[in-house]
Amino acid sequence: MGRTKHRLNVFCDSRWEEHVLNLETYLTTHSSTAIALGWTRGVDINNIAQQLKKAMDHPVVLPICAVEYFGLTIEKRHGALAKWRNSAQRHFSAPTVITDQEGISLIWYLPNLLNQGLQAKLLRATSLINCKLASSIRLADHSWQEHEYSKTQRGWRDDENLFVPSCRHSTVVPGVRNFSFGWRGSGHLWTEDPVKTSRSLTHNARDIPNTQQWLESVAPLQLTVSLILSFIHPELYQAGKTALDNCCKPSADLTQEWAKRWNSVYTALCVISSHRAVPHVDSHGDPKYLDALASLGTTKKAKMVFHELNASFSYNPGTVMFFSGKGWTHEVPLWGVGDRVCYASYMRPEMMAEHNVEVSGYLRIVEHIL
Repeated sequence: MGRTKHRLNVFCDSRWEEHVLNLETYLTTHSSTAIALGWTRGVDINNIAQQLKKAMDHPVVLPICAVEYFGLTIEKRHGALAKWRNSAQRHFSAPTVITDQEGISLIWYLPNLLNQGLQAKLLRATSLINCKLASSIRLADHSWQEHEYSKTQRGWRDDENLFVPSCRHSTVVPGVRNFSFGWRGSGHLWTEDPVKTSRSLTHNARDIPNTQQWLESVAPLQLTVSLILSFIHPELYQAGKTALDNCCKPSADLTQEWAKRWNSVYTALCVISSHRAVPHVDSHGDPKYLDALASLGTTKKAKMVFHELNASFSYNPGTVMFFSGKGWTHEVPLWGVGDRVCYASYMRPEMMAEHNVEVSGYLRIVEHIL
């Protein structure tokens, strides 16, 4: 068999410019005037293009078919990749896209995507929600066992034992908090409750100005992940855009106010500070969705581990990864010295159903030619 060649079947300058123009129009319609007029401030479009090109130039192909693979139980997924996983332990530190054997992109790894100036701005902004983060930590009740995390998600994300004390000069306190312009049942359960803005945004009237300032200040990050999503998974991007469009309508009185301030097509955002993530599969989501995780802080030794792959990725500040938290058992172990903050953007399937939008399939980014 000859050498496998890879041809990019969607990436070209004209297509990139088209997405930029579409996103600018979209933001002009739905964001505040100040953000809309200066939406590219802090969004390094050239670096985004370079990182995506580098990732596409170095694809890693898994011996699976995504449609079949994600239809398996977690245990059988491990079995399906046993030979690949056992052949070697892999570590990634350069831009990479991991695909299945049909060219479906499964994991996008983009280190050094966020420049240091933007990272510093985001960390300063995050301190505006310190009260929300600190109040989220729950005293441990020891009602769970760590080896059960991958099967049962309840009881660990806000457990005090999994938070690391902040460094001496840290401006962000430990904690975890979810935010959404609109979801059902406080984001916890599949219910028949009306779609409304999360209480994390609306609760405590005295704190709302800080929350609004924080949301505006992190707009460059939210715009960055939205722009990338529009390129790597346009169907998911369009689904999120439709949900946000609908929640901005005058008739959407339970979501309109905060939906108009929202700067991302992702329907929800989780801010995680000084927290180690145990091996787990997200309870919500869909294997066809790509969540966006951005790493901030001062640590230089953080890593993201994918257990099915027996692979780790350097997860230093400035890194952004796109993958399905529902599809992979992932972990962020203790990282040693330094602080770590994660901004995790994700889609809620019930929001897609509420607005009659469907993500019908996976996107084939890399075409393989033998």
